[in-house]
Amino acid sequence: MSGDAGALAVRATTRTTTRVSVDSRVILATSGFVMLAFVVVHMGGNLLAFAGSATFDGYARSLRELGSPLFGAGVVLTLARVVLAAALIAHLAAHVRTLIRPAARIEPTYRPVAPAYVVYSFPIPHATGAIILLFVMFHLAHLTLGATIPAFDSASPYRNLITALRSWPVALAYMAAALAVGGHLVPGVWCGMNSLGLIRPRIEGLARVFAPALAVITALGMASVPAAVLLGII
Repeated sequence: MSGDAGALAVRATTRTTTRVSVDSRVILATSGFVMLAFVVVHMGGNLLAFAGSATFDGYARSLRELGSPLFGAGVVLTLARVVLAAALIAHLAAHVRTLIRPAARIEPTYRPVAPAYVVYSFPIPHATGAIILLFVMFHLAHLTLGATIPAFDSASPYRNLITALRSWPVALAYMAAALAVGGHLVPGVWCGMNSLGLIRPRIEGLARVFAPALAVITALGMASVPAAVLLGII
């Protein structure tokens, strides 16, 4: 009886560990895609700077008024920020948990072969993740709170953007952050899709191309505005 009880305890522990490990990977992937959606939308908004101050300021104003008059001005934007902050915390917590308690090996219905850019990129997500976290704190202080921007005016986001990015160290920092985001997405998108079971035989080849393609497009899109301001195009 004692042997049977011990075996049952081991199996129960294994099931619990496996469940925690799988949940951590799913949380890591889900929170990552939530933040990726924000990055893509935010990037699209930033690209409106090429259309001029009226368009860019109008876009920024529409974000603050999103949901009006059903909700008060800024309510939906604040809610979006809360969701984004929660996704960031969940992403970091899941990442730490996977490091402390590595995922158990489970045989999924279909296990695709990881591409080379995933197999040989183990240090990259850690390094780029740290860079992105530091940049997010800098970005919030810089363009949201207006730190170091002379005569910061929350009602003139286009002016704030141009003033901030005319400083070449700042523009280069934004371009470096864009590169870090791209580097993070190269293995991250594929691994996230795999963790959520989205990669199937029919789309495995597409997934291999989609991850790096999305990373490159996102990095170039994010870097284009600071580069354009620095070069005097905007």
